[in-house]
Amino acid sequence: YSFCTLLQPGVHMGHMDTRIVLIKVLIFISLIEWATGCAPGGTIDAVIASTSTLSTMSSDIGQSATVTGELMSAGPYTVFSPSDAEGFGSLPIAVRSEMNLLTSTREAIIKTHIIRGSRFSGASLSAVGTQPSIEGTFLQITSTTVNTATILQTDLCGSNGVVHIINRVIVPSSLGFPPNGENLLAVLSATGQHTLLVGTLNTMSLSSLLTEMNRVKTVMAPVDSAFQSILNQNLAVNALTTVIKRLLIPNEYLLTTAIPASGSVTTESGELMSYTSGVFGSATTATNNIKASNGLIHSVTTIPVAAAITPPPVVVPPTSSLIPVSDTSKSVLQHLSGESVWSTFYSIVTSPVLSGVTGSLFSGTGPVTVFAPTEQGWNALPQGVKEYLNDDLAVMQRLLDYHVIMGTTFRYAELLSASPLITYEGATLTASASVAATVLGEDKAYITYSDIFAYNGVIHGIDKVLKPPGIFLPTKTLLDILTESSDLSISAELFTLAFPSIDLTLPGSMTIFVPVNDAWNKLIAGQLAVLRSDTLVLAKVLKHHIIGTYRTTSDMRSQSEIIPTYKVPDNIGWKTDLNGELIVKVPSNADTVSGKFWNNVFDIRAVNGIAHGIDSVILPPDTVLPSPKVWGILQGTPSLSIFTGFCDRLGYPDTLFNRLGRPVTLLVPTNSAFGRLPSGIFSLIQQNNSVLAKVIGLFVIEDSELTDELLESTGSVSSLEGSVLSVVRSLTSTRPLTVTVADQTMNVIQSNLVGSDGIIHITDSVILPSASRVPEIPRLNAAALLDRLRPLQTFMAEISKRGLRNLLQSTGPITVFAPNADGISKAQQGWDVFQENDSKMDRVLRHHIARNYLSEGDLRRSAPGAVATTDDGSVVPKRGFTSQEASAVTYAIQDGTQSVVLNGVQATIIDTIPTDNGIVHVINGLLVPTSLTSDLTTTDRSISTIITSKPHFSIFDSIIKSASFDSMLMGPGPYTILCPTDDAFKAIPAGQLNLIRLRADVGASLVEYHMARQGVVLDSSELVKSSPISAKEGGLLRVSTSSTGDIVINDQARISAPDIPAKNGILHEITSVLFDLEASWVGQLPTTSSRLLISSTSSTVIFNEIIEMCGEPCLEIIKDDRNNGHSLFVPTDSAIRAALATASIDEMRTTQSQSQRFFFTHVSEGTISGTLSAQQTGGQETLMMKDGMMITVGLLSGVFSILSPSVDVSKSDSYTTNGIVHLISAPLSTALNTSTLVSVAPPDLTPISADSDDDFQLVIIIVVCAAICCLLICVAAFCVFRRVRDARRKKRQTNEQETAQKEKELNIDNSPEITNGYVNTNPIDQVGFNGMLPDNDIIESVTCGSQDTVLRLESIPSQNSIYTPQHNR
Repeated sequence: YSFCTLLQPGVHMGHMDTRIVLIKVLIFISLIEWATGCAPGGTIDAVIASTSTLSTMSSDIGQSATVTGELMSAGPYTVFSPSDAEGFGSLPIAVRSEMNLLTSTREAIIKTHIIRGSRFSGASLSAVGTQPSIEGTFLQITSTTVNTATILQTDLCGSNGVVHIINRVIVPSSLGFPPNGENLLAVLSATGQHTLLVGTLNTMSLSSLLTEMNRVKTVMAPVDSAFQSILNQNLAVNALTTVIKRLLIPNEYLLTTAIPASGSVTTESGELMSYTSGVFGSATTATNNIKASNGLIHSVTTIPVAAAITPPPVVVPPTSSLIPVSDTSKSVLQHLSGESVWSTFYSIVTSPVLSGVTGSLFSGTGPVTVFAPTEQGWNALPQGVKEYLNDDLAVMQRLLDYHVIMGTTFRYAELLSASPLITYEGATLTASASVAATVLGEDKAYITYSDIFAYNGVIHGIDKVLKPPGIFLPTKTLLDILTESSDLSISAELFTLAFPSIDLTLPGSMTIFVPVNDAWNKLIAGQLAVLRSDTLVLAKVLKHHIIGTYRTTSDMRSQSEIIPTYKVPDNIGWKTDLNGELIVKVPSNADTVSGKFWNNVFDIRAVNGIAHGIDSVILPPDTVLPSPKVWGILQGTPSLSIFTGFCDRLGYPDTLFNRLGRPVTLLVPTNSAFGRLPSGIFSLIQQNNSVLAKVIGLFVIEDSELTDELLESTGSVSSLEGSVLSVVRSLTSTRPLTVTVADQTMNVIQSNLVGSDGIIHITDSVILPSASRVPEIPRLNAAALLDRLRPLQTFMAEISKRGLRNLLQSTGPITVFAPNADGISKAQQGWDVFQENDSKMDRVLRHHIARNYLSEGDLRRSAPGAVATTDDGSVVPKRGFTSQEASAVTYAIQDGTQSVVLNGVQATIIDTIPTDNGIVHVINGLLVPTSLTSDLTTTDRSISTIITSKPHFSIFDSIIKSASFDSMLMGPGPYTILCPTDDAFKAIPAGQLNLIRLRADVGASLVEYHMARQGVVLDSSELVKSSPISAKEGGLLRVSTSSTGDIVINDQARISAPDIPAKNGILHEITSVLFDLEASWVGQLPTTSSRLLISSTSSTVIFNEIIEMCGEPCLEIIKDDRNNGHSLFVPTDSAIRAALATASIDEMRTTQSQSQRFFFTHVSEGTISGTLSAQQTGGQETLMMKDGMMITVGLLSGVFSILSPSVDVSKSDSYTTNGIVHLISAPLSTALNTSTLVSVAPPDLTPISADSDDDFQLVIIIVVCAAICCLLICVAAFCVFRRVRDARRKKRQTNEQETAQKEKELNIDNSPEITNGYVNTNPIDQVGFNGMLPDNDIIESVTCGSQDTVLRLESIPSQNSIYTPQHNR
């Protein structure tokens, strides 16, 4: 527009150089805007507020006056705004906690995302490089990233800048948070001052207390010297756990600079800890406020009071007489040799296999202190440990050296003070006080004989053998070892089944050859099931794997032997093969290898023996295992127990299996496969036998016995459920077969388990029948389902706002009691209170979500009379569940109706829908925790406050404030108010609503007509009884009850939410705006649409013809039923003729593209600007026309005028039902070529230099080329338009002929149907409603019959009188 203005004759701007420079600049700016596609909107803060995915950023900006003021200034700005879900949703909890706590932190983080002074479009980001934010952090910008954040969307444009959406919040380093998101444990580890605390947490498996990311924590972390004082107390595990939990304060982010001067907090152990001036539990603080991604650390040098533990008392040595006596004429070794209590210790010390090293120490010059285990101590060692020590002499030597201290003679009384003691083995040995005597080491060995002196040292007798740190000694039984090994789990199961015939926990020393899992699975199909079912045969087979002596692999390699097996008359032997591998054999099968030792699973030491894994099952020669039936295989395979249980429930053992001559092939998923099913689906099939039969039927192939080879060759088979299973052999997987149904696959992981009546193949996953075959199986999680149900949108909006969608998207199972709109409206007062309090609303929402799967049948089946304890410790009837909020929700069967009622009478289940992670019950009430029920009935808010707080009363609230009634409605009252919703106001024609909002007298009268005159509170029942009611405005309000039970005002407005209490009265929400038809202002409202006004005005014939030529693009804006609001500036016929050549006018009358461009230049959509609006704003207003041109309007000498460009308004303020029309004295159009303008005298141009002349000629060439391109485009568009128009005419004629013929055949009377003064030219019969239409909801579209035709039900205002709801058809 500016460019074309510069080229107009008569425009003088001084020297031509200036004009050329400006032209270049304007062309450059236009090219940039064209390249970026960036059309400016409001200011940056408004752009962010209007973007649904940036609500968190908008909220944080709104809480900072500094940032809000910044973004409302001229700018320009570039803002990188994190999205709600990916950006702020992934923000560490500690950062969000500090943002909520400190305004300075919130502002610093928001400012880090803002660049002042530059407007970088998406296309230019690649060249930006590094830029400082207004917070001071430097942002490294590329075309796709900002620092570590990824750019998701670019170019949300505002009038003072541009917004780009990113997927991560950028936290400035100045705030002190760890750069890589380290958690509390990682931050503690990095300090180097808390190694003992970190090590203890890891050792005791308590590290998760500091790594969980879903709740914030404050940690009082003792430095190593302080924590050592705790460890020195030798606390039991449970006591030490309590001490550690006292150092943790959950759900608190306790910045010492931001907490009250004093108070108390609850620790992880549940105890209270007080603090004063940032000092917690009187602990001395070394460093405060060390930040982690999930909490805060205060490093302390003393232990908080709550963590103090009284150490155990120190006791005196025993006073009883000691049997061994001192003799300083003897050496230590001689003392040991002469006392029977140390005979074993003496024999080991002097054993030649140990080279007598220890014995020589005891007979040398010393001095030595010896802790000598008595016979009691050696006998207490398990036999397997003794065998291990005898087998590993190096370990035995270290163990002996650990009992010796060289160079010092310690008396009994000196041991405690000298602890820790340095042993000859090199490790330290602690002495500590116990109740009866001094004890040594971790095993608490008591000193039973003390101070037995020899010439070279002293002996203290102890009742246990001391174990040096860092060496292995067996501590587990053979059964423990089998149970803990994943490779030996089947053997562990079978040895357990064989108890008590075989007991691997008994003391002793035995050797077992343990078949690994693969060995058992190699048995002939079904034989393992036989062993599981016949314990006598099982015991015989297992005993054939046991010998009664301790044999290591070294023993067996050094000498081949034949040894009788355990309690059976068979022998087993071993030898090495040609490759040096150890094998086991049964002598009767001398030429057959019974099994090889398996991988590294051998020489597994236990306290009662040693185990070796082998790769085969060694069956006794006289034992033959029969093939079982299919049902026996299923029952005998624990990993298939879920499938087996389902078959049992369906009666398959009697109806499907064991049928003579009718074998079955089963594809059986494992238990872990069923465990991977979505929890809601698994719960559904557990409870619904009909669905279960279809699911299990998918894995059954009747009347066939198909091996994997036959399945592969067949290619596809039909299941019992009816689906076709496709079977192929995978070429890229180790799985033998892949089975596919409805794009789902499962792999066969074990095939050909042959039974006498069928065959089984085990699969690794569960596939489901297709949705078309079994629609009952849910395919959506709870969140996705609730998003699709309109009556539940209020509930879901709060769920999303509070960040609780993850609960509904969890793996479950969960049960959601979702209140519909009616349910919420019944408790509207409480709902409003909860919306204003995040903590309360969070509790209420969680109170609707159960932590398990509760079908309606479950609710009915619960046994009365029993009790259960909830998470918060309260006892409730068994007919109840614990919600995510951790409070009890009770339910009962309503007397006489069998309806399930929740929390007494609060809510009744009206619909039930399964999901893939649980189940949803739609309820018609609100569930509220007991502690919050008082919020349902009490209020301390005025009517004005309540109306302002409800977003859906925003229009009524603005009218109240415009009429200055808000202060009155905050007064004592009492008042009874009927509140129309925003939807009710939006049903009024936009032009009428505009006048109501702009004229204070009209708004005041309308508000008074919605107020009862009586100074009393009229609840919904009193309204009906008191009808007719005198309104404050003077008119009458007629109240009645409809056939459906709804309360209706003036036969048109339904009360949708009654009885909303306030401290100064009561409110009733209504669905339509009430008009007093006797009021004088009602007749002043516009009744004509802009389209009708223009077509009926004699001075706007040309403009009307232009609209007709433009067609739908223009009519869509101003047509009768369009209720968007617009400002239309219409040049009169004389104005158009004076400004444009006849050819140009004719072209607009005949060319759609030209007519559209001309019309779009004169209309601004979405605004109604006139004298009243200018008076109300008190200044100028900038309008964006439909073609993008900007104009400025306002009052000039009290008259509404177009100020820029300067055009006279000849007649202003013609209000219509859908906008406003102004007649103007000249066209605003800049879209036409300059050649179409009326010729005027050429300007007097000053001569310019050669260089400037060249530039000017270049510009002229560009303009001419552009004009030619535009002309070619217009010609092409005109041709297309002619062809489309002709095609439409032909199609319309064909349709009319077909319709007439059809009506003739059906004998339909198609004469217009007149109803209440309205012509209905298309009666509708037999409308088929496809889908649920909830109560009290607006029907937006339905499906008619089978033609997929969308029927829109819209408000059609009368053209002959003002709009009232009575006219709505």
